[in-house]
Amino acid sequence: MTVSAIAHHREAMSGLNQRKQLVVIGAVALLVRAICFTVSMQHPAARQLQADSHDYLDLAANLTAGHGLGRALGQHDATWVPELARTPGYPMIIAAFDWLGWSGQTAAIILQNLAYVGLAMIAAAIAGTWFGPVAGWFAGLWIALDTQAVALSNMIWTEPLYGVLLFAAAMATARVIARPRWQAAVVSGVLIAAGAYIRPTSLFLPTVCAVGLLAFALLRRNRALVVSALLVGVVGNALIGAWVVRNGRVCGEYTFTSISRALLLAYHGGATLSRAEGIPFRDARDRLHADLGISRNALRRLPLSAAENARVKSLAFKTIREHPKAFVAEYGLRSANIYCGPDKHILLASGLPLVDFGILPSDEDAMAGEGVALTSWTLLAVNLVFLGSVYVLLIRQLCLVYRKRWPPVFVWVCLAFSVYVLALSSGAPGDPRMRAPVMPMLVMVAAASLAPARSERRTQ
Repeated sequence: MTVSAIAHHREAMSGLNQRKQLVVIGAVALLVRAICFTVSMQHPAARQLQADSHDYLDLAANLTAGHGLGRALGQHDATWVPELARTPGYPMIIAAFDWLGWSGQTAAIILQNLAYVGLAMIAAAIAGTWFGPVAGWFAGLWIALDTQAVALSNMIWTEPLYGVLLFAAAMATARVIARPRWQAAVVSGVLIAAGAYIRPTSLFLPTVCAVGLLAFALLRRNRALVVSALLVGVVGNALIGAWVVRNGRVCGEYTFTSISRALLLAYHGGATLSRAEGIPFRDARDRLHADLGISRNALRRLPLSAAENARVKSLAFKTIREHPKAFVAEYGLRSANIYCGPDKHILLASGLPLVDFGILPSDEDAMAGEGVALTSWTLLAVNLVFLGSVYVLLIRQLCLVYRKRWPPVFVWVCLAFSVYVLALSSGAPGDPRMRAPVMPMLVMVAAASLAPARSERRTQ
């Protein structure tokens, strides 16, 4: 047998083994999610919905009924108010299924599960191709079995679809760097903007991404990449700007979402005041709203003038300045909970008893303990083991970089996107689910550390 024939045989066997790997990973991901879906469907109102879930379902119902994206405020003389807080992507997906005659809630959850099954297989294929079969198994099975991802995929939350879009946007952006073409730049800008329409955390990502690409292009003196970088920013910001214009003309305030000011006052300001004075979070939050003279509902749902927005920021920052130690403690503790805390949504989705660690002050969204069950503690422990495995491999990857063993460019893009999202999500309210969208990207960074030395030196 000739050398070329041997090489061809090895390549064929490698392709066959990878296909088998992807089939196994896809089957595992589908089986685990099917089990959790079946369990959650036994009591969908309790196991698939949280407070924010009803917001999305109400908006979807109003869209399906032909009323537009908005809601009626008030109990007796209800007033129709166009939506200013929630971005339209997720409610529109639910409404589309309702319009087709399906249950929007159930169909959206099925979509989320299937999207993550596909993501597990794609991540395994990419990691296996670049870093070898061990990395492929790690990336695919991690995404397939992670209890946080499984739970959130079976609930009405934006994190699963947002995570899939972020992953796709990161890969598209890496493609722009590797082979600058206007088509790839447009796809990258569209995917980033689509993520913002699902979850507004990506509001500034087109600009951040464009600036980063532009700096890299200037360092490399790559004119094609300069053009692509500008195109990513223009396309992404144009699509996001379209919703800003809609809000200005329909709602009366030119902003992408009013959620940010509500988070600033109620959570950053309220959590700081709560810790500083040792009072319940709700009392601290309500006091700030009373001082402001604007109700919680109005702050989130109604347009504010420039002067009113300035008052919101002034009161929030004044509270923080007056209690800097409380703010730092609160911000650090809640950020640590996002990065390292066990996610209890798998218990909610499974109908298992909740456990309370007593780390953070309780608020309206806190999951108070309702007993201790061995199964509950086991699932939380599994969640922490999975999380720890990624962090250990991330540290290993940083050590490899220090030794000049460079991963391919898409790994750097995944890391940069993850840092951006985590930076904007840090602090209050501090829910561990906020790390969920970036975990598939961090898994890819971790998988790179499993590559044999020769494959780590590949370049795109």
